[in-house]
Amino acid sequence: MGIVQAKHKTPPCVHCPEGYVPGNPGTFEELHKKVKNLYPQIFEGAKLSVKKCATEKFHAVHTLTLSSMTPSGYKLGACYTGMKKVGRLERYPVIIGEFMPNGNVAMTLVHTVGCRLRVKHVCQMVKGKCESSSSTAEYRSDEATLSLTLDNPDFIKKTGTFVVHYLQALSNRLTAGAEFATHRSQLIPGGQESMIAVAL
Repeated sequence: MGIVQAKHKTPPCVHCPEGYVPGNPGTFEELHKKVKNLYPQIFEGAKLSVKKCATEKFHAVHTLTLSSMTPSGYKLGACYTGMKKVGRLERYPVIIGEFMPNGNVAMTLVHTVGCRLRVKHVCQMVKGKCESSSSTAEYRSDEATLSLTLDNPDFIKKTGTFVVHYLQALSNRLTAGAEFATHRSQLIPGGQESMIAVAL
């Protein structure tokens, strides 16, 4: 009798259900993204970008900028995209990094837990110290999206910004949502300020 080995393959992520009406409305920050992309981008100087795809998962971008208005110099960008598929267009995890010759680094990590929960962390390092950071957890249901964001938290000084977004699809053409943000800082009179925004 010979030895039989069976290969175990992890099943792919179960795609989020399709065909629901009105469907998931997306995220609060993407509401005006298409409009913002129409705005003209003013740029003075010269910019050269060279993209190199090493594999299906990894590519690098070399960027050289010469300008008197924006910081000039060289940047190395790298992007890794995993093979976990959620839906038809999204793949996770996504890791993006930008490296400057002076040692400054900007990193972005986006991953998903199942098909409904997505987490994102953005961090910018300047001279070896974390200059800014942002962490977001986002839950997508068939008809709504809830996201929680924590920006630049300092638990010792009790400062930072906390944001809650909620979008509810009312129909396939109409979505209502709200945003609540609170900011704590020693520079603010009273130590805290809050804001509420409504979108339709």
